[in-house]
Order: sequence, then C-alpha cells, then structure tokens
Amino acid sequence: MIRKAEHRNPWYFVPTLAFTLGITLIIVNQVASMMYASLGVSTQLIGVLTILGLPIAFNVFFAPFVDSYSTKRNWILGTQAALVVCLLFLAVCLLIDFHVVAVSIVLVGLLALAAGVYAIPNGGFFVEALTKKEQGFFVGINTAFIRIAIIFTTGVLVIISGKFGEKVNNIHYGWSLFFFMCAFAVLITSVWHLFIMPYPKTPLRKEKQGYLAPFKEFFTQQGALLFVSYILVFRLGEGLLTIMSSPFFLNSAEQGGLGMTVAEVGFAKGTVGVAASIIGGVLAGVFLKGKHYRKMIIIFAICMTAPNALYIYLARFQPQEMAEINLSFIPALFGSAAQWTAMVNIKTLAAIAIETFGYGLGYTAFVFVVYRIAEASSFRATTISIAMALQNVGWTFSGFVSGFIQSAVGYEILFTLSILLSIPGIILLVLLLRKREI
Repeated sequence: MIRKAEHRNPWYFVPTLAFTLGITLIIVNQVASMMYASLGVSTQLIGVLTILGLPIAFNVFFAPFVDSYSTKRNWILGTQAALVVCLLFLAVCLLIDFHVVAVSIVLVGLLALAAGVYAIPNGGFFVEALTKKEQGFFVGINTAFIRIAIIFTTGVLVIISGKFGEKVNNIHYGWSLFFFMCAFAVLITSVWHLFIMPYPKTPLRKEKQGYLAPFKEFFTQQGALLFVSYILVFRLGEGLLTIMSSPFFLNSAEQGGLGMTVAEVGFAKGTVGVAASIIGGVLAGVFLKGKHYRKMIIIFAICMTAPNALYIYLARFQPQEMAEINLSFIPALFGSAAQWTAMVNIKTLAAIAIETFGYGLGYTAFVFVVYRIAEASSFRATTISIAMALQNVGWTFSGFVSGFIQSAVGYEILFTLSILLSIPGIILLVLLLRKREI
C-alpha cells in the first residue's frame, strides 16, 4: 500500500494534473464549437454558446470557498469525479441521439463549471506540494503538459472520432466516441491521483483580511485603470477569430468556408497549430529573459495580431491546393496497423501554423506582464487569478457576438475586424509599460 507522504517527486503528479486540466479546457473553449458546427448548428448560436465558458472565466470568485473548506487534494479528486460524470453523460447523450443540442449545451455548461472549480485547487496544490526550487522548474512543465493535452485531445482524439464518424456514417457516434475516450483519460488520471498525490501540510492561515481585500488592492494599485483596460481588450480580436475559425474551416465553400472534415480540422488545429504555439511560447520565454524585454513585449503583442491577415486571404480566395498526409501514427499508438491518410489544404495549414505561432509569442508576453505586476502585490496568486478572469471577459464577449457578426458581414470582414479590435490592446500595453515598472 502506498503511504501517505507529505512530499513526492513532482514528476509523479504535476504533468497529469496539468494534462487533465488541458483536456477539459480545450473541450469547452474549442472542441464544443467544432462539434456544434459539424452538427449543423448556426454560427449565431455557436457564438452565443461562448458564454458556456463563463464559469472558467470567473472561477476566481469560487476561490475563497475552495480555500476555506477541506483540502486542495480533496477538491481536486472531487472535481475530477464530476468531470468524468459530465463527459460520460455527453457521450451517452450523443450515442442515443437524445435531444443532442439542447442536452449537450447543459452538459457542456456543467463541464465548464467543474473545470473552472478544478483549476482553483490545482494552482494551490502546486504551491503547497512543491518546494520553491521545484516550483521554478515545474511551472514550465505544467504549461507544456496543458499544451500536450490539447494536442492529444484535438490532434488525436478528434481525428479518431472524425474518422470513426465517417466510417459508420454517423457524426453523432463519432462525437460519442470522443467523449467516452476523454472520460476514460480523466478517469485514469483520477485513479492515479488518488493513490499518488502527496498530502502536503496546509499552511497556517493569517489573520483574516476579508473576502474583498484582494479585490480592493487589485483595483486600487498603481495604473489600475490602464492595467484593467488592457486586460479586458487584449483578447477581443482573438475571440472573434478563435470561435469562428472552426465553423470557417468546416463550412462549405458556398457558405464562405473551406469545406474541411472534422479529422482534417483536428489535425490542422490540434496538432500543427498547438505545436506551433508551443514553439512560439518557448521562444518568447527565451527573448523575454533579455535586457530588451520591454520592447519584445510590444513586438510579440503585434505578432499575435498580424497573422490574422492570413485568414482574410483564406476567406477571400478559398484556396483548394490539397496534399495527402499520412496519419498512420495515430492508430499505431493503439497497436493497429491501419493506414490512415488525410487530404490537407497546404495554404490553410501554413496559415494556422503562423497564426498560432504568433499567438504563442503574444500570449506568453501577456502572462509575463501579469506575473511582473503581481510581484508587487500582497495577494500575488489572487492578483494573477483576477487578471486571468478579466482577460476571459473580453474574449467571451467577442466570441458571444462573433456568430452574429459573421452572419451579417461574412468571414472576410469578421477576420478584418479581429485585427482592428486588437489595436486598442496594443496601444494600452504601450501606455502601461510607460506608466509602470515591469
């Protein structure tokens, strides 16, 4: 029997905790819109359904309750159980074809709630279970495994599900298989965590300063108005592009899209796209260590927006140059000798790679700014949580209206607006860097 240790090698649990978080976040933020697009749901409704991610965006308001009751370890295990249940119900709903859209919307909302709460003790447990020396190294490992989970979910599981749905000529069965596989993956990590996660000592609580103390400090700090404004508008343009990109890829040419299959989109966004964003993030970290990091922050913010112009090109010319790629490595992972191939649009693949590479640069710079500002706070963890919650507000709002905008003006103008809406964030970033030492 495994003993209840106060400390264990972080390699045993940090990657799997991050991996589980990555699976659930990407389902709510991207895979759900991909599923609804493949099921024929209108772009207006897909945009509106962005609000399902609000429990993740506002999870900071649950944090005081997580801190006050039970342990971080128990919260992690409890929320993981809830995640498994939500995923299984989604799988069954699609399998029996029971009011799929309506029921799945409710279940995705519950999944988002469970994922949002799960993210809170994750961070707290990381601080409690790791030494300061370990934390410095494993912050990078944590981020890397969230990205690996995204590749696994959208680049492997979505492709498998898409191929299965095509084979049985039933897209509902394909998505049902997807959620069964996700539930199984989360169940495996849950059982692993039950036995392997340590039982760290819970630090003694300081004298209570009140629930609102961290919020008061955040909104009264130096340059608070600039900082909050920057956070709110930073992802406005990205929200338009991200939410409508899956419908754009999946819609037919007559609808203004590129007519790709679910498997092709899964490979393009989930494998190539995420890999490019990881490379961008790593390179950004290297450059931000230099003495000219303030200039690099602005350059990376521009790099996050400029590649959106490639989507304008795709929407206008709808390029159809195709090439066959071999995906046999996916069934090989499961011991199968099946030969899988897919036709990919080379220009589309290049556009996705460049855009996500720029996203990796820009988002890493944003997180760097938030962490630097949090260093001056008495509530560093809460400052980071509030900032991350607020940056999702702008993203959720633009995602909410994205479907209506696309329906009214089409994809080309939508992607143009995604660039224009990003300009205020860059201007506010320049002003913020002049106002505060970062």
